[in-house]
Amino acid sequence: MLKIYFKIAYRLVVKHPSFSLINTLGLSVGLAAFIFIFQYVTYQHSFDTFHTNADRIYRVWCDRYAQGELQYQSATTYPIVGETMKNTFPEVVDFARLYRARNNPIVTYEAGNKTFNEDQQVYFADPSLFQIFSINILEGDKETALLQPNEIFISKQAAQKYFGSGSPLGKELKLNDSSGNFYVGTVKGVFENLPTNSHIHFDILFSKSSLGNHPDFTTSWENYAFYTYVLLAENYDAIALEKKLKQLIDKNLGEIIYPMGVDENLYLQPIADIHLYADLSNEASLGGNPQFIQILLLTGIFVLLIAWMNYINLSTAKATTRSTEVGIKKVVGASKKSLVWQFLAEAFILNLISIIISLLVIQLISIIFPSTHTFLYYNFLEIVFWLSCLTILGTLLSGFYPAMVLASFKPVSILRGKGSKTGKGKVLRKALVSLQLAISIVMLIATFVVFYQVHFMKKQPLGFNLKQKLIIKPPSIIETEEGKNRYDTYIPKAISFKNLLKELTGVTNITESGQVPGNEITWTPGYIGLAATDEHTTQNCTAIDRNFWDTYGIDLITGRNFSEQGFRNGEVIINEASAKVLGFTKPEDAIGVKIYAPLDIQPNVGTIVGVVSNYHQESLQKALEPIVFVHRVATWEMFTVQLNSQNMDHTLDQIRTIWEQAFPGNSFDFFFLDDFYNRQYQQEQFYSQLLLAFSLLSVLIACLGLIGMITYTILLKNKEIGIRKVLGASVSSILVLLSKEYIQMMSIAFLIAIPIANYFMMEWLQQFAYHIEIEWWLFIFPALVIALVVGSAISGQSIKAALKNPVDSLRSE
Repeated sequence: MLKIYFKIAYRLVVKHPSFSLINTLGLSVGLAAFIFIFQYVTYQHSFDTFHTNADRIYRVWCDRYAQGELQYQSATTYPIVGETMKNTFPEVVDFARLYRARNNPIVTYEAGNKTFNEDQQVYFADPSLFQIFSINILEGDKETALLQPNEIFISKQAAQKYFGSGSPLGKELKLNDSSGNFYVGTVKGVFENLPTNSHIHFDILFSKSSLGNHPDFTTSWENYAFYTYVLLAENYDAIALEKKLKQLIDKNLGEIIYPMGVDENLYLQPIADIHLYADLSNEASLGGNPQFIQILLLTGIFVLLIAWMNYINLSTAKATTRSTEVGIKKVVGASKKSLVWQFLAEAFILNLISIIISLLVIQLISIIFPSTHTFLYYNFLEIVFWLSCLTILGTLLSGFYPAMVLASFKPVSILRGKGSKTGKGKVLRKALVSLQLAISIVMLIATFVVFYQVHFMKKQPLGFNLKQKLIIKPPSIIETEEGKNRYDTYIPKAISFKNLLKELTGVTNITESGQVPGNEITWTPGYIGLAATDEHTTQNCTAIDRNFWDTYGIDLITGRNFSEQGFRNGEVIINEASAKVLGFTKPEDAIGVKIYAPLDIQPNVGTIVGVVSNYHQESLQKALEPIVFVHRVATWEMFTVQLNSQNMDHTLDQIRTIWEQAFPGNSFDFFFLDDFYNRQYQQEQFYSQLLLAFSLLSVLIACLGLIGMITYTILLKNKEIGIRKVLGASVSSILVLLSKEYIQMMSIAFLIAIPIANYFMMEWLQQFAYHIEIEWWLFIFPALVIALVVGSAISGQSIKAALKNPVDSLRSE
């Protein structure tokens, strides 16, 4: 019997190609959009779930309060925390720490004459890392990995980069970092590359003991620079353990920080939540955006619902043209159940064809955009399961109601010629069309708001000059002169390099600084405050030379710049936000005041000599933060070169030549500040482009359904139109007749969409410290776009019907 149902369904699909095409095209586009979004969302939620013990692995993070206000939240914590937790709480089975090599690490394989520093992910790790994380060891002994100082494990990718096809075991690698440190280690093993859905990636792992026994790397409760992961016992409640972590702060830091009005807490975060739900300082990598992920998922669901609504609308509208078929079948003995199965079979075939076409579309997308391979088809069996569920669900949702409508026709009424006048499903069709349009309007409004917000953030005054700035990463290889340490050797080289660049006609200024705008400032000494009081705060700190203000165009509001011996004299400069946090009513009041600041100045007390205007160190997602600046004649960090607009390529070649002479052995690694700064908005731009694409798809699918609907409306009113034209009706009056109910539905859609869009977009904008105000045109313009597109779709068919010769419509009469 099922074979007969499918055979009849197949013949009907072929017999009505226009109906089948509209339904199949709409379903295919909707399914392709949903599958694409669903796979991306699933991928985003899959991060770190590949670890065997993912449900038992937690990262320890900390936050800090000063005078009762949250100051700081860090993904890293103190080196002693993990060991203390294991020794204190029996539920902590094990711990592992990761310490990232400082900026611009250079790794050299001297025997093979190979040096790399681009995108190096170099960490120092405890040997327990391989017991806690599920990392596949390809070569070497997992049980003894990273136990001894100067041992190295490298990824398969790094092994191929440095050693080609040969075995890397026993080979030596040298690490230089921009802090002037260097390490030499022997490769003891190779591990499989971490999956793309890992929140942290590393190419080279040095044993943590290679760092030495300095307290900053072992027992310190001051240097919070370590990512700390703990493995809990099975079936243990992490929330209960988290409540007990406060006692560690009380015991080890309480006497130091509590008298200053400072408080800290430690927390546990499931490793599977880090990618999407962690937005802390010192994150190992850029995480996802859960709000956008939710919006995308809703978008995919909405697009698919619109496609299914089209099927319901077109199927119930087409019921009038199939009434005779249903009547005859009932007369010859067909039951309602058998008719329902027949119409469900039709829906199944169309959904199945649409699924196949949508998969071909997804495959085409993966070919055109290879970057999508990271999340498309990453779990084949899971995809097959969900596609099967989607086909069955689509068949039931899109086919059951039309099947019930068609199967419920009474054969007596049908055969008397009254079947075509049935109004079954008319109210539902209008409701579904209004809902389709409302969803499309909401999605377009959301798209416009997102684009406008991104544009707003990129165009706002930043408080500094962003243009034509070349950023050169610091050298990591410095040959030590006899009798001097590496830093003392570096200082004259850096000064000479800057002086030589100033002589170039293409360079207008140059400065050196610990961080450049667009970078998170990670130097945040915990206790900064007025030396005369016991109240302290957490503030961002960075080292700069005296040219920083002129190079970046930052205004010195009051006071003066650093003196030549500013560092030795303990001079500090603060920004307006810092002055406010320290309690100064006016910036002028801060000049000459001494502040307690553990900034490598002696004896940890500095004198404020100037106050500068606020500027946005990071994107406008974050509020302006207090910054304390200290003076370094050479910071061993980023060089910022201000270029003029003439012959920049020639100037760049000149700078490269001077660099290679000043810092031999270091690659000339640079970027332009405007590109670097705007990369902070890449995620928002990516999501806004996705949202735009799927919003337009929703409009396309809705229009396909409207074209089908108006076609059947015209078919039903064919003779009425002919009679009206014979009686003298104009083309415009016919257009009004055919369009008025669709205009009503669009009006209802606008009334539904606008308050919903306003509520959700206002909620979304709250995550930005600086955001747009939602203006009236953000609602009206998308609504006009929908009205224009839908109006074009409706009027095209209506004009064609209005211009048709009435003789053709009334010939049968």
